[in-house]
Amino acid sequence: MKTKYDKKELEELVSKNINLSDVLRQLNIKISGGNHSNLKLAIKKFGIDTSHFLGQASGKGKSSPLKKRPEEVLIFRKDKDRRQTGIVLRRALKESGRKYQCYICEQKEIWNKEILTLEIHHKDGNWLNDLPENLEFVCPNCHSQIHKKEIIKKQKNCIQCNKKINKKSTKCCSCSKLGRVGKTKIKWPDNEILKKMVEENSFTKVGKRLGVSDRAVRKIIKNLIIHVIPLQ
Repeated sequence: MKTKYDKKELEELVSKNINLSDVLRQLNIKISGGNHSNLKLAIKKFGIDTSHFLGQASGKGKSSPLKKRPEEVLIFRKDKDRRQTGIVLRRALKESGRKYQCYICEQKEIWNKEILTLEIHHKDGNWLNDLPENLEFVCPNCHSQIHKKEIIKKQKNCIQCNKKINKKSTKCCSCSKLGRVGKTKIKWPDNEILKKMVEENSFTKVGKRLGVSDRAVRKIIKNLIIHVIPLQ
């Protein structure tokens, strides 16, 4: 239902508010597209001045009063703080005078005729440390190479075959399947002797004789690739 507006009341409300939504609230009218249009038509019909109104683009080109200054962003954060977004860090670095290009290959924001968003790299790997000296602009390609090298640095060698492995591990996957190095409670017989034992006895009997479980016998047979015909 179309609302009928009183010119005098509308003039007073328009003069005291800065947008159509505020006027509708004062009139206790639901804020909707239709009510906005009707109010706008009524204001135009009555010739009421709305030059003081602030539209949706009223803040365009202006700096937000809520936007933090670079010195408020580029700080060492507390443990309870959330990680700062790349958008905010990029803006803060730019405003502080940092040149917007990759610090490794000097790639700028245009690549292959398209806009390239440079990433933020924390030199010490701690995202809480947003101090200017710990941050660098870096292109996606160089950033991936940096972290790849960091992973390699964290690797060490397998204690059995000397293959590169993760720092938290002691052996590679292949060597892990062969059993624990230096922790075996028994000395396994030679392959031929073990093969003969399994062919003449059950896995359970061989395990009891060696002091291990039948599962351990099956595992060592499998890992050593010994082809046997078990006792039926």
